[in-house]
Amino acid sequence: MLDTLCLYVQFDIILYHNFSYLPKTSYLAETARANKLNVYYYIRHLLTELPNSLDENGNIEQSQLEPLMPWSKELPVDCYSKCRN
Repeated sequence: MLDTLCLYVQFDIILYHNFSYLPKTSYLAETARANKLNVYYYIRHLLTELPNSLDENGNIEQSQLEPLMPWSKELPVDCYSKCRN
């Protein structure tokens, strides 16, 4: 059973490691909605791309996070597909 969840967000790279903090991840969904993104595809994109951005020490450079931000013009087309947000 999963007991940890790690989401990396630009705002000083906030790390959520414990499911007790899961409600705070709604900020990520709300920011995606505010930028007219499909929340499911956006979060799926983040969870796919973030592990590829880690260096050998588990850190991410801020420049690597910019293309992943919900306001980035570099997001895949499916992040903009219509759905029930």
